[in-house]
Amino acid sequence: ISAGIKIESRSQGIIISNNIVNRNTTQGIILQNETSTCTVASNNVSFNQMNNILITNSARDIAVIGNVTTQSVAAGGINTQSSASRIIISGNHSYANAVDGFNLSSTSTTVTGNSSWSNGSADAVFVGGASFFGTGNSFDAVRP
Repeated sequence: ISAGIKIESRSQGIIISNNIVNRNTTQGIILQNETSTCTVASNNVSFNQMNNILITNSARDIAVIGNVTTQSVAAGGINTQSSASRIIISGNHSYANAVDGFNLSSTSTTVTGNSSWSNGSADAVFVGGASFFGTGNSFDAVRP
């Protein structure tokens, strides 16, 4: 078993909602390879070996809302990277992951109303991204 849910098309208007993504050997939910506009991942519960939710490679106009990510064995909770842009990350809970609860390195990211605690490395890491860091977040430890 590899990833739980993997989207790597150029489709538009994808909604990934109300799933329990459990004990996969890599990522729980991957949005990859030019996954196009208007993708929503909401109300998912993910506990997997690697990043629970990973967004990478040119994706844009993505909403990650109301997800629970926990118990990642070798990575973190929610990870955005590469040139992914225009992302809303809101109302997510990320805890008890081996590395970071949130690791956000994409530009034009809005981060509001999230909580993160008891993660192995840091509860939130912002690397050149999260350019619209919002309010209502509860992070025990934040690394710039």
